Amino acid sequence: MQLKSRQVPPGTASAIAVDPARAADRLAAAISIPTVSWGDVSRRDAAAFTRFHDYLAAEFPNVARTLTREVVAEHSLLYTWASAGTAPPIVLAAHLDVVPAGDDGWTRPPFAGAVEAGRIQGRGALDDKAAVVGILEAVEALLARGFTPTRRIYLAFGHNEEGGGEVSGAAAIAALLQTRGV
Repeated sequence: MQLKSRQVPPGTASAIAVDPARAADRLAAAISIPTVSWGDVSRRDAAAFTRFHDYLAAEFPNVARTLTREVVAEHSLLYTWASAGTAPPIVLAAHLDVVPAGDDGWTRPPFAGAVEAGRIQGRGALDDKAAVVGILEAVEALLARGFTPTRRIYLAFGHNEEGGGEVSGAAAIAALLQTRGV
């Protein structure tokens, strides 16, 4: 027996203009802020997370101006993109933290945020600052085009996914949204 897909065919979307060199530079700069999660929470550098929050606000001014930003569970971020539409809301999620990294095995320091030969090197280039910056790049570009969503959109960026213990950042965001009926 075979099941038929119930996947709704995607609509056609127009391309979003993003400057790839600028996006690479933004990601590289984000990587240079060592938002490291440790199994021992007392080792967390709170100032690094604050610098990262400030960096995101400065680099994505349309997002900062238009979306509501909340700091949850000390270092996680929840952005809300309001909408007059009635479609159910969606959440785009990623995490701000990275695992610890020594210099061994790296061709460049892990928090240098080097861009070389078309590649971005550093801790967080794939897991998961690329997702955070990518989501914000897309939202920034959509806002610049005057796009208005047909549903409320939440950007949920936890701060301790890599910590090895309870993921209190993402869990706190989920609990907060649940209290709001989301």
